Amino acid sequence: MEVVTKNIEKHLFICTNERENGECCSQKNAVEIFQELKKKSREDPAWKGIVSVTKCGCLGFCSKGVAAVVYPEKKWLTDIKEASDLIDSI
Repeated sequence: MEVVTKNIEKHLFICTNERENGECCSQKNAVEIFQELKKKSREDPAWKGIVSVTKCGCLGFCSKGVAAVVYPEKKWLTDIKEASDLIDSI
């Protein structure tokens, strides 16, 4: 095992869960939102090396639209319509 240290200040998890039946975040533009935020974390000097963006499975809010969680704040966000909603919230 190797221990790696990253000096990020925030870690943003975006639900991109996909289900065959029933509501899920991937049906509500989650993948596109994730891709835009991931690009921002790689290219924007205000985010690069500071904010880490990771896609994840179900966060349990499928009926409330795209969901995300921000750590270390433990801030849960739902009903995300576009990436800018998250940019303004974190």
